[in-house]
Formats: sequence, C-alpha cells, structure tokens
Amino acid sequence: VLYNVIYGSERIPLLVSRGEKITLDAMGSALANYTISGSRESELIRKFNKEFLAGQLELYKIVQGYNSADDDQREEQRKQLAQQYRTTYHAIKRKQISFIIEHKESLASVYALYQRLPGEQYLSGADSDLIYYRTVSAAVSRCYPTSPFLVTLSNDIARMEARISLMNSVEFRNSPELKGRDMYGNEVALSSLDGCVVLVDFWSAEVGNSN
Repeated sequence: VLYNVIYGSERIPLLVSRGEKITLDAMGSALANYTISGSRESELIRKFNKEFLAGQLELYKIVQGYNSADDDQREEQRKQLAQQYRTTYHAIKRKQISFIIEHKESLASVYALYQRLPGEQYLSGADSDLIYYRTVSAAVSRCYPTSPFLVTLSNDIARMEARISLMNSVEFRNSPELKGRDMYGNEVALSSLDGCVVLVDFWSAEVGNSN
C-alpha cells in the first residue's frame, strides 16, 4: 500500500508491505535528506525521488535564470540557458525511464511511471508510453499478482490502446473549399493560400460578441 508521511509541507512516500518494520530518519529538508530501512520498495522510491527532485530543482533554477537574464546579453544568455534546459530535461527523462526498466518488477516502478516534470502530460510521448506501461504491468503481475496497482495499469493501457486504434483509423481528407472576402473586398479561396499559415475563425450570431 502507498502511504505518505506528512512532515510540514512535505510528503514522504512509502510503499508498505504486511509485516515490515520501517525506520524513517530525516534532517533539514525531509524529502531531500531522509533515509529509510526495513522496506525495499520504499527505499527504491527514495532513490528515484532523490535524483528526480534534484532534476526538477535544476530545471527551476534554469528557468529563473532565463527569466532574469541580463538585458545587455539577454539573447545569448537565453540561448545558452534554453540549451541547458533541454540537456538537463533529457538527462532526467533518461534516468527516469532507466529506473523504470531496471526495476520493472517492483511497485516503485509503478510510482516512477506516473511522475511528471512540470508541464508534462506523458512519460515519453503519447504513443511511446504504451510500451513502458505494458512492460511494468507484465513484470509486476508476476511478482505482485493481487496488487490493486495492476487495475490502474490495465485501465491506462486499455485507454492508450483505444486512442492509438482511433488515431490509426482516422483518414485524412482534403478540407472543403472555403471562400471569403479579404479586407479589401476581394474574394479569396482557402486553396489559394496553400503553404501559408491561415487562421479560420467560425462565428455565429448565437455566440455573441467576444474579445
């Protein structure tokens, strides 16, 4: 079972099995500096979080530097910081996926599977995630066949498979020809703007005025 030990504003995640006697010690920032014994799964989460949270902090510092770049050298500084952000981001993702694959038979891998960096919706990509979910589900089902986490994994796998199946069945067709008048009153066909960025705004009197 997944528990959270709450210490001030911090939450320390523990994966607890029946009969375990767990010792938890912390100092300073509890989430960053705690140690744990008596629970293999909880120790794996601690190892994962230590690097994952450190990576998040590094990304935050880069964003802060980007937003406060010196005016005289802003463009060059921001270019370097943007590259630093991309490099750090990809390093974090590689470590996250490596942890998931290396410990795929543990419940800690399920925990790591669902952790996201700020602004993320997927682990590695809408379609790419499926292979990791399947890998973890198959491995966990052998070691923890009655785990309730398997239900969550199965539901998410089914949802992803349905989305991929739907996308594969979508057939692209040319849009119907649209014509309208430009600001000078000349009639313009949408097809004549091929290769251009075009914003088509559909409006109805039922919508009313909008800003």
